[in-house]
Amino acid sequence: MAQEKLESDYERLKADEAEKSARLSELSLQMDRREQARQDLKGLEETVAKELQTLHNLRKLFVQDLQTRVKKVDSRCSRVEYNNAKCMVRN
Repeated sequence: MAQEKLESDYERLKADEAEKSARLSELSLQMDRREQARQDLKGLEETVAKELQTLHNLRKLFVQDLQTRVKKVDSRCSRVEYNNAKCMVRN
């Protein structure tokens, strides 16, 4: 009878250990996936930061270009008459 109880306890412990081992494997896999997702997000954040910096630089260049064009038009229009909101070059 004691032998049967020991065998029963052993089987129960063996089943518990198998269940916990499976749970540990599952948690380990989840942790690996989270770490991979964290690394992927970090890479995306770096890419977004670079793209935002590029957009900022392009915006600055665009504004500089517009300012240059406006200055050119202003200098031309200082020698021009305004007629119906249009610049017409004097002859």
